[in-house]
Amino acid sequence: MSTTSTTVSQNTLLCQIESNILLLPDVSVAEIIDYQPVESDDDMPTWFLGLLDWRELEIPLVSLEALKDNTFFSHSSTLKIIIVNSTSHRDDFAYWGFVAAEAPKMRRLVKDQLTAGELSDSEFVRAVARMDDDTVLIPDLAAIETQIAELIC
Repeated sequence: MSTTSTTVSQNTLLCQIESNILLLPDVSVAEIIDYQPVESDDDMPTWFLGLLDWRELEIPLVSLEALKDNTFFSHSSTLKIIIVNSTSHRDDFAYWGFVAAEAPKMRRLVKDQLTAGELSDSEFVRAVARMDDDTVLIPDLAAIETQIAELIC
């Protein structure tokens, strides 16, 4: 009798945002584009960078680093914008974007590859974990989208 081993895995993206690495399922990402500046409004919080013209839509663009701990990302030629599919199926915005320090890295995540890390003090981070030698943040996409919606809707 033969036994079959089933390995549970998920395709993910590791997204560097300044001093942190975000771990996202690849299905949550619609597209990755080069950074382009957007017009910002001085009346908005620092984490809200403005509205980005993308595929004939205006989508909210945010700095997750600034949302997490009120610091702002540095400007560099390697910046990317990660376009995220809204998880809440909102009528007011189906996509939103955040700035990453560089192009994300694809990683196949195998069950038990993540180990629990320290607790996060941010409402926008669902969990902190260890993956190989890196500490990764698992963002709470629904909480981020709620924050965006409260600001722009």
